[in-house]
Amino acid sequence: LPAAAQQTSTHTGRCEVHRNDQMRCAVRFGLVGNYQQTISLVAAGGGGAVTGQAQGWMSECGVAGRAGGVVDVASNGRTTVLRDSSGNGLGFACPEVFIFNCRRNGQPVACSDGFTGSTIRVQFRQ
Repeated sequence: LPAAAQQTSTHTGRCEVHRNDQMRCAVRFGLVGNYQQTISLVAAGGGGAVTGQAQGWMSECGVAGRAGGVVDVASNGRTTVLRDSSGNGLGFACPEVFIFNCRRNGQPVACSDGFTGSTIRVQFRQ
C-alpha cells in the first residue's frame, strides 16, 4: 500500500499592538494528530529602520504555550523563522509571535513604528 500523503497548509495572521509598545501576531486553526510546524514572522517593509526582538510561541488554545528562542528582527520585508517544532495535538492551535525591545537609531520606539504591517505565517505539515 502507498504511504499516506502528507498534508500541508499555510496559515497567516495579522500583527496588532500589544501592551502599548509591543506587537502580538496570532493565528488559530484546527489541530489533529502528529504535526511539524514552522512559525515565521513576515516583517513589514521599512528599509530595516526599526529593529527589535521576536519570539514565537506554540500552544493549543486555552493551554499554556511553549516558547521558542528570542531572535533579532528588522522591519526590512524579510521572513524570519522563529520556531520549528513537532508535536501531537487535538483541538485548535494558537501560535503567536511577540515583537518587543524595538529601536530606531539606537533609541527605544514603539514596535508599531516599524512592524504594523507584519504578519505571522505558520506552515503546518501532518
